[in-house]
Amino acid sequence: MNSGVKQKIENYLTTKYNTEQEKIREEARLKAAALPRLVVGNAGYSKFADDRHIRIQSECVRALVLRRTEIHLEAYELYDIAPDDAIVTDAKMLRDMTVAGRSSAVAGELRMEAMRTRRVGGHGAAISENFKRQLTVRTHSVMNEVSCMVEKARVMRSKKQNTLPNITVQGPNARVNINTVDNSQNEVKS
Repeated sequence: MNSGVKQKIENYLTTKYNTEQEKIREEARLKAAALPRLVVGNAGYSKFADDRHIRIQSECVRALVLRRTEIHLEAYELYDIAPDDAIVTDAKMLRDMTVAGRSSAVAGELRMEAMRTRRVGGHGAAISENFKRQLTVRTHSVMNEVSCMVEKARVMRSKKQNTLPNITVQGPNARVNINTVDNSQNEVKS
């Protein structure tokens, strides 16, 4: 793939994904905000130890990765390029970065909670480690989905290219030749 087409694909991917990711993140934020709190006080401790919040965050990460892969495949199809393993690599990097970012934010929030309440001990650290571990485990299977999506796109592209016949029609009394070139001349005799 030449650099011009690669740049066009990156621009398309970045522009479309930036608008789509905001919708997905906002939806996850609203779902998390709608959940009732389990404990009064220590909001961070109860929120990030709650399996419902972890599930919402993992669904958000999964949705982000799948949506970016769909847009990536769409861009490749738009510019008539065969899908390659760069799509899978990009999806894995996005998943890893998103899990790390969310886990880091949780760890920071729990450290702030510990400072505000003057807690001593590793309760917050244990919760943040569990959050990261659960998020990683629950989003691991999305990479299999991405691999299958890319392989399906490859196969569909190759089938589409192999099934289109080459049809040649020449002259007023022409024959139809499929997958061949007819250079013969037809003559009408009276």
